[in-house]
Amino acid sequence: RSALLPEYLWLPLVLSSAVCMIAHITAVKMPTLHRHAEEKFFVSAEGRKEPVPSIHDPPTKELSVVVPSYNEEDRSCCYCDNAEVTFCW
Repeated sequence: RSALLPEYLWLPLVLSSAVCMIAHITAVKMPTLHRHAEEKFFVSAEGRKEPVPSIHDPPTKELSVVVPSYNEEDRSCCYCDNAEVTFCW
């Protein structure tokens, strides 16, 4: 045993490593998910019918961050000094 790790941490470390290895070895491929016809499309804010994104689609560069706060109209300036922000209130 090593002096780098306290004695009481060896057993949890070994057990958690074993559990992780077993989970990795026995894991199966992600199941194929099937959607009903009405679940394959949604109506966008512009009113267009668009396909629902899949987890297998390439990622987009869009990101939404919601910062809830009391009096957010007055306090949000300090959060957004260097960001391109669209407010919808």
